[in-house]
Amino acid sequence: MAKKAKRKPARKGRRLERQAGHFRDEVHSLGSRFERKMDEKSHEWDSWFHRTFGLAGPIISSIIGTVVLVLLVWVIRFVNLPFASMFLDNVGGFLMNNLGTFFLIFLFFSYSSYFSRAYPRGYRPFSPLVVALGFAIALWLAARAIIIANFSLGITFLAQATSFILGNIILIFGVV
Repeated sequence: MAKKAKRKPARKGRRLERQAGHFRDEVHSLGSRFERKMDEKSHEWDSWFHRTFGLAGPIISSIIGTVVLVLLVWVIRFVNLPFASMFLDNVGGFLMNNLGTFFLIFLFFSYSSYFSRAYPRGYRPFSPLVVALGFAIALWLAARAIIIANFSLGITFLAQATSFILGNIILIFGVV
């Protein structure tokens, strides 16, 4: 009897393992089908945009982004009318003064996105350069935002840190 008692749990254990294996396979199959469908949907959307606008698509999206940025500046300035906040005035001035730079940033990343989807193999060698440039642009924007915030705060450390970042942005780009 002792032997039979030991065998029964072993059989139940094997049966449970088989059932868990079947369940795992079914979930994996379901996940794979879902992933394929989602990839097809996103590919259809991307191909529609690229098919419709082609090389002009990134220019169109950059123009739309710039128009949205101008509208944002107008909203900031409108909101700032009753408050006369120096901070909001500095933010609006920074955005308007660098509007051309923002257009070029939008254009660069729009074409980067376009080429990464349209020509993935040809884009792959340039991908690290795009990532490094994106990181440098993010640091530049963060430093400029800290400078704007520091006008009202007046913290010496922040001024020195942003001065260091802006002074070494090319070196940081090269390292990344």
